[in-house]
Amino acid sequence: MSGRGIPKGLDHAVEKREIPNVHTITADKYKRVRLPEIKPNQVFAYANTADGRITLTPVKADAKERFPRGSLLKYFTPERNKEELEILAGCVQGPK
Repeated sequence: MSGRGIPKGLDHAVEKREIPNVHTITADKYKRVRLPEIKPNQVFAYANTADGRITLTPVKADAKERFPRGSLLKYFTPERNKEELEILAGCVQGPK
């Protein structure tokens, strides 16, 4: 190492280089591939590069409840119930 804390020669190359584990996967006759680390129903963006590589990027959708608890209470008021019952009384015919 030099006096400024910068490694020289091979020491510098060893610190920068990271060798990732490479796994091979074979597609079945239906073009399906099983990735062991993937959760069910996980969504990916697919990109095919010019050099023939395929990149899968996980897509995180903002999943929120359609109707959170208590959000529909504004539609159920005594005034609204009275209107609904009046409309219903005019539409429903009893047994003859």
